[in-house]
Amino acid sequence: MKRLFSFFMLALFISCSISLFGNIAQAKPAFEQYGKIVDADFVSQYAVTPKRKDVMIIDARPTRKYDKGHIVPAINITFSKIEQSIALLPEDKSTLLIYYCGGLKCPLSHKSAFRVEKLGYTNIAVYAAGYPDWLKHGKIPGVSTTHVKKLIDKKANAVIIDARPARKYKKGHVPTAISIPYSKFDQMLGQLPTDKGKLILYYCGGYRCPLSSKSAVKAIEQGYTNVKLYQAGWPAWKAAYGIVK
Repeated sequence: MKRLFSFFMLALFISCSISLFGNIAQAKPAFEQYGKIVDADFVSQYAVTPKRKDVMIIDARPTRKYDKGHIVPAINITFSKIEQSIALLPEDKSTLLIYYCGGLKCPLSHKSAFRVEKLGYTNIAVYAAGYPDWLKHGKIPGVSTTHVKKLIDKKANAVIIDARPARKYKKGHVPTAISIPYSKFDQMLGQLPTDKGKLILYYCGGYRCPLSSKSAVKAIEQGYTNVKLYQAGWPAWKAAYGIVK
């Protein structure tokens, strides 16, 4: 009986050890991490509208993931296409580059950082916790022009709102979009959907325009839970698909 008990305790010890070391192995990424790791608070000071000129935030994930949701005002340069996308990087190689991807287990941001370092860039950081962590912090996600076009084409259950002054909306706007200027948000509150879980997309005059992000914050304060930014906005839509009046 004593021998059986000893055997049981040994087996339990081995099992716990395997589990412990297994968890440690899982916690440590199986890839080389970049030296400078930053958190959401650090990124927040640069993820602003109007877009800052002294920084570039780069989403290293595949484009299909970037299209559906990303940090505003990040651009998308997938790791596999860095060489083909060099023209998108800033000419000043001392510009701060912040890379992110799909979280702590995603190697793409780290690999991208190492790659551009070899290209001569000297001020690089990796937001290792990435997009999932950004959402956990309650940040408003952005979507791409391609994604907005798909939503319109399939007549998705969404409301697209132009936050620019009405005179600009009348000159041209994204198809199906309604006009609720930021300056008249409170007066036009009744134009928002009654279903507070419905997808609302705000846009305005591009990355230099803060009206969409300000409107989105106000909508969230009103209890809307599915609010996103199409921050590239009207300039990007007009360039891609032309003018609708």
